[in-house]
Amino acid sequence: MRRRERADEETVTVHVTPRGGLYVNERELLRSKAAQETMAKMEQALGGVEHGATTAAADPRDPSDER
Repeated sequence: MRRRERADEETVTVHVTPRGGLYVNERELLRSKAAQETMAKMEQALGGVEHGATTAAADPRDPSDER
């Protein structure tokens, strides 16, 4: 059975695919303090914008759109 290693909160390992691509494990990235600090700064900069909000153009059929 393979032993699972818990990632250090200070480092994130960059893995290389057989074709030379690079990726990081998303769980390891989200656990890192640097990523958490960056996300906190982004949240402050955005001023509490709800997640998933889009800035797409309004639907012309929407009656609430005042032009």
